[in-house]
Amino acid sequence: MIQLITFDLDNTLWDSDPVILSAEQACWDFLSQYYPKINDHFTKLSLRKLKFELADEIPALAHRVSEIRRFCLQKALERAGYTQAQSEEGSQLAFTAFLTERQNIELYHDALEMLNDLAKSYRLAALTNGNADLSKLGLEMFEFGLNAENFDAAKPEPFIFEAALQRTGLQPQQVLHIGDHQEHDVYGAARLNIHTLWFNQHHEMWERDDCQPDLIASTLSDIPELINQYLKTIP
Repeated sequence: MIQLITFDLDNTLWDSDPVILSAEQACWDFLSQYYPKINDHFTKLSLRKLKFELADEIPALAHRVSEIRRFCLQKALERAGYTQAQSEEGSQLAFTAFLTERQNIELYHDALEMLNDLAKSYRLAALTNGNADLSKLGLEMFEFGLNAENFDAAKPEPFIFEAALQRTGLQPQQVLHIGDHQEHDVYGAARLNIHTLWFNQHHEMWERDDCQPDLIASTLSDIPELINQYLKTIP
């Protein structure tokens, strides 16, 4: 019997693209105001490109999305001519501006009702590869949230799923994971024999041949009833 439902966050409960763009703009505005030499060497677009380049060069940081972004800001400031001390301080302040705006999310219109409905019958938790801070989002129905930055690798690697099992003392068959990403969410959970629901709001084709989601939903409001029906088919 399913007791815990874990959720991906970005693009499962809200659209992450406008959130990240707004956060990057807040970061850039801060840099332009307080570290204006950055404008002579970078644009907002080239700064983003540098982040991806550094992630490729330093694989150990690739899934640590906060650290790689802060490190990118530091390197950009150094290349713009600021001292190491100035760059370290500036990168932390600019990243704080980014992270503050990063928490300004807008839930999908049917997300809150769906979460409150599920919380009546199940424990809820969040498992994310991003750096949304669950404690600042007002989603009190979640028992806990785990961020891939605190583990050795991001989803689909097993660490964050295993940590959720260890924290709750549950078996994989007692957990259902819900997410939008075929590899990170469905494959990542399925490889541990955790039940899976693929949130496919854009009606994409399923492309993997190494696993299949147990459930598929195109709208969040359908999820509670889909789970109720699914429970009738499993021991």
